[in-house]
Amino acid sequence: MGRLAWIALLAVVIWAPAQAGIYDGIAAFKRGDYQTAYAELLPAAKAGHPVAQYYVGRMRDDGNGVARDREKAVAWYRKAAERGHADAQYRLGVLYLWGWGIEQSRSQALLWHLRAARQGHVDAQTSVGRLYARGAKGIAANNVEAWKWLTIASRGGSPQASLSVTTVEQRLTASELAKARRLAAKFRPTPE
Repeated sequence: MGRLAWIALLAVVIWAPAQAGIYDGIAAFKRGDYQTAYAELLPAAKAGHPVAQYYVGRMRDDGNGVARDREKAVAWYRKAAERGHADAQYRLGVLYLWGWGIEQSRSQALLWHLRAARQGHVDAQTSVGRLYARGAKGIAANNVEAWKWLTIASRGGSPQASLSVTTVEQRLTASELAKARRLAAKFRPTPE
């Protein structure tokens, strides 16, 4: 058996049980059996699987099946977020936005929400639009970007974005609105 075949076999032997645990863990999470979910997902999370890391972070964040520990939630979300998991990027951004389990940083919230927004995460798109509309410590207000992201989120089904986009539009000049429309029209979600 060639070297490549051995590597493929080893990958199957290692990842197949982890995958089964992930599927079982997600099913348990969705039915509200958080203790089983945690037991099934933790080994895969420790092995570096971003989906499992996200769900372990969610359980730590919400206190489902385990004691709420937002500092541990931040750590799990960050691991998954750095591997491109959009839901983890969004949740990590929320924790930064409110300072839950980590020092509050609106600029870090924007960074993580932008990463998720670019992947098509509607709640992250709404948050990015609102952060740009308001501006904040470390974030310059930018109504063109705000309109773009709120419009994209609105098209994705966000009622909050639909309400906010009209307010932002009133602040734009005709040329700014034309630019924002072009940017929104060009947007295509891109996985990391």
